[in-house]
Amino acid sequence: MTTYDFEVKNPVMLMSDKLATKMYTTAANAVGTSVTVQQTTYTVIGVYHNKAADARLPKPLYLNSSTGKQGNGIKLTFKPGAQVSVGAKQALHQLKKSGSHHRDGRYEYIDMGKLLKGISKSISGITYFVAAIAGISLFIAGIGVMNMMYISVSERTQEIGVRLALGATPKNIMMQFLLEAIILTVSGGVIGLVIGTSVAAVASMAMPFRAIVTPASVALAFGVSTAVGIVFGLLPAKQAANKNLIDILR
Repeated sequence: MTTYDFEVKNPVMLMSDKLATKMYTTAANAVGTSVTVQQTTYTVIGVYHNKAADARLPKPLYLNSSTGKQGNGIKLTFKPGAQVSVGAKQALHQLKKSGSHHRDGRYEYIDMGKLLKGISKSISGITYFVAAIAGISLFIAGIGVMNMMYISVSERTQEIGVRLALGATPKNIMMQFLLEAIILTVSGGVIGLVIGTSVAAVASMAMPFRAIVTPASVALAFGVSTAVGIVFGLLPAKQAANKNLIDILR
């Protein structure tokens, strides 16, 4: 009997050689047999030599069974790809038909795979909802960045004219304003990442599990920030690049 048997409350027992010989003629015959103690059926997994005690049982399971809190239980493990629900129903039907305690109560089963799928669907739904809110927020923020860049272009018309007069090409002007938009959005992304990391660290103190900021999420934050800067800064940058030097001088 191992520590694992005690922790998971396996219905197993060790039987003294004296009792085994008395019940099964030889000690070897006792191994693998079942013995019912206080409505719980234990499997004999070994025989030991002790005159003082007839059997040894996992104490947590014995105490629970004696108070009626827990009955027998079996754990079924299926191969990958197997139909768990079908197999579980078949096992339940067989237990109800010929189980050792089918007359004392009822058998039930818990499909952990189905339970985990339900939890996974709930988490996925929450993730999609949060992603939708984040997408709307990004769009609104992008519109704000575009407006700021349009204002910047209109207020810096003379600067654009000076640069064009000194030999800057429209492409240079466009890259300048596009880079400014990217720097603006990436700076916002960095601030958001710092705040998010801080909130996750504080939330971890009050939750049973730890929230972790992975390198992939950091890369995603920078990637999305850069994409927003490019998409919403492109039109203002093109407007700045399309300005005519003669019109500016007038």
